[in-house]
Amino acid sequence: MRSSSPVRVVSLSILLSAFALISCSDDTPQVVVEERVAVNSTTATTIQQTTTTQPSPTTTISDQVSSTSTTELENIDPLLTNAASLSTGGLGPVAIGMSLSEAEEAARVSFVLSPGGSESCRSYSPASGAVGVSFIFNGEKLVRIEILSGPIKTRSGYGLGSSKLEIMNAFGERIQESASGDNISYVPVDKKDLEKRVIWQVDENDIVTSLRSGIVPHIAPLLSCLGE
Repeated sequence: MRSSSPVRVVSLSILLSAFALISCSDDTPQVVVEERVAVNSTTATTIQQTTTTQPSPTTTISDQVSSTSTTELENIDPLLTNAASLSTGGLGPVAIGMSLSEAEEAARVSFVLSPGGSESCRSYSPASGAVGVSFIFNGEKLVRIEILSGPIKTRSGYGLGSSKLEIMNAFGERIQESASGDNISYVPVDKKDLEKRVIWQVDENDIVTSLRSGIVPHIAPLLSCLGE
């Protein structure tokens, strides 16, 4: 009979002792499996469609007027009215020698171009205010003012309906009568005004039918723009 090897006996004994310790111990090691849960956070992306209302463009109307415009003149009372009086210098606030824009601004009323004429002779009438009036321009210059109807008179009070005799008696030597006798002219004595005139046109009964103011030679013909 073969005897057991001392080494094997000792080894077995050690193993048995270790097993016994493990079995009886309350502190059996626990294998803890840590379960890591990877949470994929799904972010719900909400696309919010925002409708942006663009403000309507604002239209700005600028006062483009460097001088008095026709629209402005239509909205104010004219300074040139039937109360104005005619003289060798002009009619009321409108002076002989003014440009069209200057005359309109002075009269505070727009002028309406009459048909016909040319660049050297254009006739205008005020849109409102004074009636029976025509302004004659040679190029850019006012050269003649005609009173063809209405109540406007000279500063001395002579207009349509006045008699030639009373005007001649009032001014004496300053009045010149035409060769045909159909008109009389007031001639200034001041040197600076020698080319200016006021002319009353009369009928066969020597009664004034029209009057005009202006400068020579534009004042002379009965009809303005004669030959135009």
